Amino acid sequence: MEMYDQCIKTNSFLYDVEKIVFDNRERNIGIPQRYNSFLKSYNYKVPAWFVFCHEDFQPLSSLTDSLIEADQTEIYGPTGTKTRRWCKWLFGGYYQSAMLGRIRQSQKNGTCLAEFGQKVPRGTIVDLLDCQCLIVHSSIVAKYKLRFDNQFSFHCYAEDFCATAIEKYGIQSAILPLQCQHWSPGNISSGYAEAAHSFNMKHPRTAYSAPVSLVLGGGVPWNWRLQVKVLTFINQQYPHTTQILKKLFLALSQH
Repeated sequence: MEMYDQCIKTNSFLYDVEKIVFDNRERNIGIPQRYNSFLKSYNYKVPAWFVFCHEDFQPLSSLTDSLIEADQTEIYGPTGTKTRRWCKWLFGGYYQSAMLGRIRQSQKNGTCLAEFGQKVPRGTIVDLLDCQCLIVHSSIVAKYKLRFDNQFSFHCYAEDFCATAIEKYGIQSAILPLQCQHWSPGNISSGYAEAAHSFNMKHPRTAYSAPVSLVLGGGVPWNWRLQVKVLTFINQQYPHTTQILKKLFLALSQH
């Protein structure tokens, strides 16, 4: 709990917020399951901003002040991605992505400190927000019964939350500029590759890129970008064959 104590518990910028802590060291339950247990038990008669963050995410400015005039009908985070079609090609187009919102990032011991992302105005719309910090108001959670998808146990759960919100309910995600630091460089593991594949299978008709892929790889991995377009084409032309190709595209994502 050292990171939690340093970044959250003793953080002077969070003195005025109520903290709900999930200690996942023993049972290691999927993060969506933890978050959903809170969303299920909350008393929605009391309006509030929900800030879902990792124990190694450290606000360096007041969250309360930043949210005073925030639009309660949008989802927020300090950093996210925006993807646009750059040019057309065989399967529909070449997609270019940008990481928006500025954040400091380092190893847990403070080394390798660097800043990532483009500075953008407050309220800049993005496709997806990063899981290190996701902010949503209780009013839209209650109205639309928003939940995290349990299939994304430790990766892509925030990205899926944003994608589902815009696709099903028209709820946009936006950047909330914050002074903050993430004390972890992230890790694209086989678990992340599998989650990214599941994400693309769930959202086959839209090209997205997850923030972690931009931080670690400098751009959208070409194979995931290609995977989205190939699966979109196949799903449109031969909807019953998509599951057959699951293992093939998962293997592609891991190389």
